[in-house]
Amino acid sequence: MAGQGAPEGTAIIAAEQTSGRGRHGRKWSSPRGGLYLSVILRPNRPPDEIYQLSFAGSLAVVDAIRKVTKLPAMIKWPNDILVSGKKVSGLLVEMRLPSVAIMGIGLNVNNTEFPAEIASLATSLALESGEQFDIRSFETSLLSALSDRYLQYLDEGFGSILAEWKRYDLITGKRVRVSIPTGFVEGVAVGIEPCGTLAVHSLDGKTHIINAGDVEFVRFE
Repeated sequence: MAGQGAPEGTAIIAAEQTSGRGRHGRKWSSPRGGLYLSVILRPNRPPDEIYQLSFAGSLAVVDAIRKVTKLPAMIKWPNDILVSGKKVSGLLVEMRLPSVAIMGIGLNVNNTEFPAEIASLATSLALESGEQFDIRSFETSLLSALSDRYLQYLDEGFGSILAEWKRYDLITGKRVRVSIPTGFVEGVAVGIEPCGTLAVHSLDGKTHIINAGDVEFVRFE
């Protein structure tokens, strides 16, 4: 649709997905009960800045969750949204065409069961609140929040988004293990850099600046 000229802001929404995909090509379980959407964006930004959209998107997801459910959603760098320490939503931004970004969001709304391999790590808004939600109404709230944050990003720049994103940062100050292409880094997450990278002070006394990776919380003996 983007290649055929669909306007910016076009949202494609699914009641369920049979081939839902997360970061690094992982499968994203997408049964009925969740909210799954992809949005076409044309931000007119250099390709090396497109990752910044994931900060605006994850902030919008937190905005919508907190507004509709009052649940204390937080963000685990770079783009996982957690409630009570479990993942309730994930987000993926990709460039498929020049100057076109596709933002995919998966949100567990009324889901009550998860595949065995993620059952201990995932949750839903319904499980956390004890309530069922109208998915179409939640869709409206999420798209409104996404529009607001996207326009903020375009008008005020990444610094404005990052400053508010940090209010919901779950990992700064925590002991973490970050998987990276060359292995992993263990240490204390000391903060998010102005460009959005993660700084980790490792056990050997070095500070590592990480562009992308999977974060786990750990306890060191």
